[in-house]
Amino acid sequence: MYEFYVRHNLESSVQSQVYLWRMVAALVKVSRSGVYWSSEWMICKNQKGYYCSPEVRNFGYKNTGWYQTWFRGNNPGWHILSYYCNDWSNYVYIYVWPMN
Repeated sequence: MYEFYVRHNLESSVQSQVYLWRMVAALVKVSRSGVYWSSEWMICKNQKGYYCSPEVRNFGYKNTGWYQTWFRGNNPGWHILSYYCNDWSNYVYIYVWPMN
C-alpha cells in the first residue's frame, strides 16, 4: 500500500495548512522500489476555481521504506499532492494561507 501523510498538530494526516513560504513535513511510504514522481495540483490564477495541470517532479530511484520530504507553500489556496512509484498514493490536501 502506498501511503502519503503530512504532519499536522504533531499527528499524521491527509490534510494540513501552512502560511505562505513556510514548510510542512510530509511522510511517504514506498511499497515497491522504483522511480519516484511527485505531482502537485494548484488552482489556476487565470481560471478561478479550476485546477491547472499538475507540476510533476522526478525525485529519482527510491527503495522501499518511509521517506520524509517537505512541502513549501509558494501560492495561497488549496494544493493537492500525490506521488507515483509503480502505483499512485492517496491524495494529500494542503491549504496555504497568505501572509497578511
